[in-house]
Amino acid sequence: CETGIGSVVSGEGVFGLRRAFQIAGAKTVVMSLWKVGDIPTRRWMRTLYAARFDETRFSTAAAVREASLEWLRSARKNGESTHPALVQLFVQAAHDIHRGAGWFARPGQFPSADHVEFPLAPEAERFYRNGPPLLQRYLPFWLANLIDRMWVALASIIVILIPISRAVPPLYTFRIRSRIFRWYRQLREIEDALSGKAAPRSELIEDLDKLDAKAARITVPLSFADQLYNLRSHIALVRERLKQK
Repeated sequence: CETGIGSVVSGEGVFGLRRAFQIAGAKTVVMSLWKVGDIPTRRWMRTLYAARFDETRFSTAAAVREASLEWLRSARKNGESTHPALVQLFVQAAHDIHRGAGWFARPGQFPSADHVEFPLAPEAERFYRNGPPLLQRYLPFWLANLIDRMWVALASIIVILIPISRAVPPLYTFRIRSRIFRWYRQLREIEDALSGKAAPRSELIEDLDKLDAKAARITVPLSFADQLYNLRSHIALVRERLKQK
């Protein structure tokens, strides 16, 4: 890891492990400027030596290329490659930096998908073919990427929410109205007892007062207030009948 890093000495260049190998007479040195995991390194080196010294006998540069391509194919197959969201950021950054005109390039000529050394990621191919994703042109990157990655789940949620959204209002209406209508049974029993003279009038008036007190404590939204006042007006109507008896 980081074998290409060293101390810069004026007039001498970079002092480090690379320089030690070259002074020792090594013709070719493969270096890294960043940290590399042990397992990927072992796989890459195995492919490198196989390409360099097996029957194919690639040159060192060709063997390095073949090892890198094999590792890239394996990583993409196993889902270990660069995250697609990062690939989109890379190609967009490259486009913003290199799309301008230069001494030997026309405006928009670079970056280009032509004559590339390594196979392009699907996200990079879509960018070069169609430009930035539609959502990323109008939404922040994190939100556009979230929708792009979860559109199947979002579609499923929407499909489920549509019937639920149709069922919820009737259920809500039934629940609110049930706060009011359940007291009509008791009111009907009092009225039936009044008609059949099944109970003393004083007892019926007491039951009616209790029912009226309970109705006064009912809380409903304003859109259902008319039904609450209907209940209380019906209670008052039965009270008038009791007084007339």
